[in-house]
Parts: sequence; structure tokens; C-alpha cells
Amino acid sequence: MFQKLASALVLAGCALGVEAAPINFTSTQFETTAFAFAGASSDFASDSSPPSSLPLLSSVSVLQGLDSASASGVVETGVLTTFADVFSGAGSTIAGSTALFSGVFIASGDVVGISLDFNSDNFNSSFSLSSSVATIQVTSNGTILLNQARSSSGLFQFSISPAAGAASVLQLTLTSQADAFATSFATNVATLAFSAQTIPIPEPQTYAMMLAGLGLLGFVTRRTKQKVA
Repeated sequence: MFQKLASALVLAGCALGVEAAPINFTSTQFETTAFAFAGASSDFASDSSPPSSLPLLSSVSVLQGLDSASASGVVETGVLTTFADVFSGAGSTIAGSTALFSGVFIASGDVVGISLDFNSDNFNSSFSLSSSVATIQVTSNGTILLNQARSSSGLFQFSISPAAGAASVLQLTLTSQADAFATSFATNVATLAFSAQTIPIPEPQTYAMMLAGLGLLGFVTRRTKQKVA
């Protein structure tokens, strides 16, 4: 009985054991920007890779009287981070930042799976606002295959099927913004971790093996229950 059960598990496992392969991007572009306004004071910073090397950091901070604003955008391999923080003691303040990744890949004809782990934390008082948005877009030969935005934390999975040999572009953008006035404060901290893999499409015989394994597994389970009864 044990040998039959093991055989069933092996058949099903082999069928489902299709390995995903990480996508190798070319022509990668990374960008960060940050801005801050407090009363009549302001600051702006930006960077990109190339020509700069990773990790990228754009950071700004301004202070005028009782008002302050600061922001930063960071890009590392596989992770985007943005931050915005403001405090209003008398006037109005605003801060924001952006982190961007863009990469080209050549489709093999398999399904492409993209995973996004988005986390956004907000800290607010009255008369203030903070938020972040994560945006994903995939184009293939000029055609948009995927274009979505998320403003709430979560783990998101996407799958697309670009034509084999097509040059496709994945672009991810993460933004943070905070606004405050009339004696208030606001802060947003956001991260976006991402990965992309090709998932081979199983051959017809793979489905047959999977069904045979699951069928045998069900048969063995029923026989075992009958003997116990």
C-alpha cells in the first residue's frame, strides 16, 4: 500500500515540478527623484543609473520657521523605496519622492510571472494627507499587456504571455507623497520588492501524468478509508 501511495505522489509531483527561471533584463534603467516645499523654501534632487551605480539615493530636506519637509527615493536591485515626511507649524508643506525601474526582456513564448510585494505605512494627524502608489506596466512591441496601480499594501501576482521573440518592457514606479497645513504632520514610507520569472507551459503528456498521479492518489486514499471502516 505504501509503494502505491509513493508512486502516486511521485507521478503528481513530477508533473507539477515545472521550474520557473528568473528573467534576465537588458537595457535596465533606474531612477529616483525627491522634492520638498515648506513655505517659500524648496529643494529637488534626482539621480539615474546609468550613469550612476546602484544603490541610488535622492534625498531632500527643507526647513522654514516652524515648517519642515523631507523626502527620499531609493533604488536597489529588486527593491524600490520611497519616503515623504512633512510638519506644518504655521503654513503649508508638501513632500514627495519617486523610485523607478525599467528593463527589457525577450519573450521565449512561455508565461511570464511577476510578483510584487508592496508595503505602505502612513502616519497622519488632522489636516494632513499621505499616500503611496505602486504602478506596473508591461509593453510588448508597443502593445500594452499590463497596466495597473495599487495603493494598498499586499502581495500581488501577475501573469502575461508575450509573443515569442518579442521585445518586452517591464516598468515599475513607486511614489510617496505627504501634505500638511494648519499645525499638522504626515508621513509615508513605502517599499516595493519585485521579481519576474518565465514559467514553462507543460506539455500534454505532463497533464496526463498529473491526472494519472492524482487519480491513483485518490484511489489509494479511498481503499485505505474502506479498510479502516
